[in-house]
Amino acid sequence: MLYHSIYKPNPFGHGGEKRSAQLQEYFAGKGDAVSFLRLNLKVAPKLSYLIEALFWVLKIFGVRAWKNLYVFLRYVKHVAIWLPQLEKYFSQVDVTTFYWESTRDTYYILPYIARKYNKKIVAFPHNLEALVPNQQSSLFRYNREQAFKRELEVLGICDEVYCIASEESWLLRLWGVNASFLPYLPPCEMRKQLGEIKEKRNGVAQKYYLILGSAINPPTLHGMIELLDNLKATTIPIVVAGYQTEQLQSYATTTMRIKGTVTQEELQELMLSTKALLINQPPTTGALTRIEEFLLAGISVIVNEASIRSYWNRDGVILYHSICDLVGLLDKSVK
Repeated sequence: MLYHSIYKPNPFGHGGEKRSAQLQEYFAGKGDAVSFLRLNLKVAPKLSYLIEALFWVLKIFGVRAWKNLYVFLRYVKHVAIWLPQLEKYFSQVDVTTFYWESTRDTYYILPYIARKYNKKIVAFPHNLEALVPNQQSSLFRYNREQAFKRELEVLGICDEVYCIASEESWLLRLWGVNASFLPYLPPCEMRKQLGEIKEKRNGVAQKYYLILGSAINPPTLHGMIELLDNLKATTIPIVVAGYQTEQLQSYATTTMRIKGTVTQEELQELMLSTKALLINQPPTTGALTRIEEFLLAGISVIVNEASIRSYWNRDGVILYHSICDLVGLLDKSVK
């Protein structure tokens, strides 16, 4: 199979790396030989390819939506550099399918080139890029509606599309895209560790609630701050962990402990003693991989409506509709 991803597969990395690890483990398990597309920009483009690249870029994207002339010309140059690599790559006659994981506008050209060489195109969007709040394209000055229309067009030329969120597959099908739901499942190595945590938790007292996330992600940071602000008047024991969460120290009370950035081993120790994982995020796309991981470790997840996507009616997932509801729920658990 032909394959392109912008992520290095890592079962213990961020959500994108985990999803990529899941997919590549699945394909390896099927015994399929994978030919990864590695695009190199460190060569000079030939004039003939610059002309061909201009044709492709105008055909696919037009001329109106670009941020500026410099961005347009730079992208044409990039495509001109890629074209000989793509021609060699997609002309492999013994491989019939292109698996496309990098569904961002920078790489929208890939399925069009794959189609030229009669490849079957199977896309694995990690989320609907156009609908991620406050996300800006590096190429175009689309508003969200225009960006979503373009994303629909590109996903629509794919033979199959597999989404990590069930809500996204449903939405894409409404727009005529042949989309299905492929839920996140941690790779084998992580599932083994999660099973070990579940067994060990039987003999360990659960002492606190865990808030976990990366503070460099603005929506995640906002959600964690909102939780701490609304829980500071309580005596509910809270532990906060995640990349650069050290900056949340000023929000902590005497019953809150800010662990900050933790190693995988330290996170496993925290999981042993936690009552549940607390999640509070604003609406976005994709699905939260850590929900599935905590459930496999035998840990309940208390989650707001915006974050529960793809996990409705799952055992161990507890939904709250407001911060006030959450406070009441947690207060009962500590009395």
